[in-house]
Amino acid sequence: MKKQAIYQRIEEYLLSRIESGEYPVGCQIPTEFELCDLFSASKATVNQALNDLVHMGLISRRPGRGSFVRLRMTEETAYRNFLHLTGCHASHPDRYELVDHTLIAGDGNEEIVIPGYSDFPAHCIVRRCFRGDRMIGVEKAYIPVAVMPCLDMHSIEIPISEYFSSVAILQAQSRQTSIRIIQDDVSDPVLPGNHGMPVLLLEQQCRGSCGSFIYYLASWYVFDQYQYSIIARHQPPLAQSAGDRRHVLYSEIEGFIRQRIQSGEWEIGHQIPTEMEMCSQFGVSRMTVRRAMGNLVKNGMVRRIQKVGTFVSASSEPAMLDVRARFCAPDADTREKKTRLQSYEILPAMNEPTIMQMLCLGGDEFIYRIILMQVIDGEPFQLTRIYLPATLIPTLDVRFVEQGLMDYIERTHSLAAAWQFIHVGVEPADHATTPRLDMTMLALSDKAIPFAVEKHSCMGENHHVSIEEKAVVSVHPHKGGRQ
Repeated sequence: MKKQAIYQRIEEYLLSRIESGEYPVGCQIPTEFELCDLFSASKATVNQALNDLVHMGLISRRPGRGSFVRLRMTEETAYRNFLHLTGCHASHPDRYELVDHTLIAGDGNEEIVIPGYSDFPAHCIVRRCFRGDRMIGVEKAYIPVAVMPCLDMHSIEIPISEYFSSVAILQAQSRQTSIRIIQDDVSDPVLPGNHGMPVLLLEQQCRGSCGSFIYYLASWYVFDQYQYSIIARHQPPLAQSAGDRRHVLYSEIEGFIRQRIQSGEWEIGHQIPTEMEMCSQFGVSRMTVRRAMGNLVKNGMVRRIQKVGTFVSASSEPAMLDVRARFCAPDADTREKKTRLQSYEILPAMNEPTIMQMLCLGGDEFIYRIILMQVIDGEPFQLTRIYLPATLIPTLDVRFVEQGLMDYIERTHSLAAAWQFIHVGVEPADHATTPRLDMTMLALSDKAIPFAVEKHSCMGENHHVSIEEKAVVSVHPHKGGRQ
């Protein structure tokens, strides 16, 4: 077995005390100087160990104060916090009323709002959406009979899109969502009693792997009574920084285990080698092995049983979700687009209390605030505000801000979005202007550490938010030969 490096010994020392509870959440760990003295190590070596613990989500470093044990969050906890801070948790309907459920013959005589999809028998469903006693929206859906031959809408008390997520979405490979504000026609109102006020229109089309149509949903909501949010699970990159041997090593361990599971050599229920055996085989620290194991647990391929061992739980990883969310303007692809840096500053996190809570920061920590303006044909179109924690990203080259900030952060700081939360809401305006669509995005690392908030506001009219979701399915070889 290779001799353990000094930075690995420092990591093990701190990790064991955090896990035992000797260093509880909020506790300040020994200073750099104390660790240098304790291990007869250089400041660079101690920094290497502390930065590893930061990226593991175990500690936070606060300039001028020290390093502290941080609260470890799951992605579910972070998402609930995100919904609470954006107000989305209180905006959905709490009951539905079925208005109509008819079968369309699909002989081409019906006027269906989906271009190119009028040649199949389909369910046509209309429901009213309520919060308390107030009607806040109307849903209309088209579902092919081939997808769901029998459908009892009287027993469905959740949004149609959520129902499909648990029933028919297993066939789906992509979903296109469009969100826009339209003006309700007083003479022919979409929402009775809305009195010509703006309406939030949400349209979704869901398709299968070969482009087959699964469902179409259109929902009209009172513009200030509904908000939309999704959570996307991305595949974290295995190779982080090519020049960093530590990242390469834990990627090698992941790949070693993954290959044996996917080849069928290690079947479901098989106990994989212990941490100590992996440390000996690869000549690495327990921290490196735990990082590899943690990723496989997150991906659902292995499960840990305390004081027993780690076992194979699945032969393949679940499908990831590739999501692209953006504001769209009419004919934007044929027009000249530019991004301009408006401002760049470092400020106390407490100056932006909502952002501070989203990023799980203390009031004494600092954040970057970057403001960009996108213009189309010289006219302002989109204002973007980006917030980053200075503790996780201590250096930031402003020259890369306009050229792809998130790619720069992934390349230089080994931070890539494993989860992404997206929220779309309406910013109410006075009577003289049209309400504005806002989009907020929160990125989390593979350790569920929030590291970036983006807030986008569209400046013009006739625009909409486009969200494209696509399942990314890995193809794995079966045991005994190729597929």
